Amino acid sequence: RETRIADYDAIALAAGAPLNAVLLGVLAASGALPIPPDAFRAAIRAGKAADSNLRGFEAGFAGNPLAVAMPPEARSLADEGAA
Repeated sequence: RETRIADYDAIALAAGAPLNAVLLGVLAASGALPIPPDAFRAAIRAGKAADSNLRGFEAGFAGNPLAVAMPPEARSLADEGAA
């Protein structure tokens, strides 16, 4: 497990997409779920506001060079420092 920290709201605004679509893309890219990315894309296309939701999904899936992936060990150390 890892924590991914980024300004996802800014990514959503830049993509002209809802935040939840960006977060879904981040989740899909993480590999945490046994669902292939194309299954997410198909579901998004079948829903409402497909264009903006796909833009958001792709923005989140592509990642962000400003995002920080923090492995559990580092997260634990960061939590200890905050206490």
